Order: sequence, then structure tokens, then C-alpha cells
Amino acid sequence: MMSREDFEGTFPTAPDESDQVADDYIIEGYQHYDAEAAAEASDEDMLTTGEDNGLSLIDMRGLDYDDPSGRSCWTSSASTR
Repeated sequence: MMSREDFEGTFPTAPDESDQVADDYIIEGYQHYDAEAAAEASDEDMLTTGEDNGLSLIDMRGLDYDDPSGRSCWTSSASTR
């Protein structure tokens, strides 16, 4: 923090080598994300996609968020294998 009392002593300096070191957990966060490995390691069921349930998105126009007819559309099309 800069101070009027000690302006020269508190003036910011350019970063040096010690300011440019990252901890290991930061470096790990920038590593390539392997989606296939993450999917294989997951125990979650995949959603079924592409099934024809007789509804389309336009059928849900105007429905409330909690409308049961909209819920049945998503739950029938998003069933697990």
C-alpha cells in the first residue's frame, strides 16, 4: 500500500522471479482436462438423448417452471440407460 509519509519506500516495484512462482495446485488447474478419463472415472449414469417423446421445446412455451406437464417431458426424455 502506498503512503504519503514514505512515498519512495511504498512505491510499487516491478515483479521479480519470486513473484512469478505458482503453487502445485495452481499449476494442476491449468493442465489439459481429459473428458474421456473423467467420464470413465465417474459412476454417474449417462442421460439418454435423441429419443422421441412426442414433445418439442415449443410445446413448453408459456408453461410455468413447476408445471407437471413440462416435468414429464424432461423426465421421460432424460431417462437413464
